[in-house]
Amino acid sequence: MNKIYEFVETICTSLIIVCICFAFFFRMVSVDGSSMNSTLSDNDKIILTYSHNIQRGDIVVTDNTNGSGKRLIKRVIAMGGDRIKIDFTMGEVYVNDELINETYILEPMMQKDYILDITVRDGYLFLMGDNRNNSLDSRYDEIGLISKNEILGKASVRLFPKFTVLKGDK
Repeated sequence: MNKIYEFVETICTSLIIVCICFAFFFRMVSVDGSSMNSTLSDNDKIILTYSHNIQRGDIVVTDNTNGSGKRLIKRVIAMGGDRIKIDFTMGEVYVNDELINETYILEPMMQKDYILDITVRDGYLFLMGDNRNNSLDSRYDEIGLISKNEILGKASVRLFPKFTVLKGDK
């Protein structure tokens, strides 16, 4: 009988620890859509860590659904105070006048005769999907700049279908 109590106690303790971890340290979410291809795919399961230490290149999930009911999962391209310039004709992105090396994007942006040039307000982020030709992100008025307060967490691990540690690329 003692072994049964020990087993139940172990299970209960484990469940409490898991609940505390999910409440205070991390959360699991599903990717919905193709805007982060080829880094993340539709239905991938990822772990978010709650972090206030967000850097350029990190993949984040926002609470901003823009009325679609889908949380945004995007990469941080620029932060408060950064100047971002996107030359759509050349498919190049500059942050603070430096061309960023985007090895993670699926394909170059389709050519448009347009240049976006803005400075990100303090407390905000400029986010873009890795699948630039199929991503509704900060380039568009419907999304725009995202407040840091709307960030649910930073994607740190893909659990399914293939375990991968997600590192921020700069």
